[in-house]
Amino acid sequence: MSNISKKVDIPQGWKQGIDPKTEQTYYFNKSTGVRTWIKPPSSLNLISGWEICYNKDNKRWYYRNETLQITQWDAPSAEQVDQSPKQPQQEKDLQIDHKAIPGDK
Repeated sequence: MSNISKKVDIPQGWKQGIDPKTEQTYYFNKSTGVRTWIKPPSSLNLISGWEICYNKDNKRWYYRNETLQITQWDAPSAEQVDQSPKQPQQEKDLQIDHKAIPGDK
């Protein structure tokens, strides 16, 4: 029997599994190698252009929009869709270690 359960509402690229020893649910992204016990936020109402990412060091989910050059902890709002690119200073305010974020340089 597979340890992968039925599809759940999680971001693209993430899957849900069951740890056979603890029978607890975990989440993993095969392409990045990231595994976590913390369920990813719902991607159902995610605004186009945004993606949900996981920061291993902070053990927290965050949101990124490469087009707008925005990285933030809180889910994006509809007002952000029409905004022009922000100053890189916003990412600094989050104090995210980009070495720990898959795909970031």
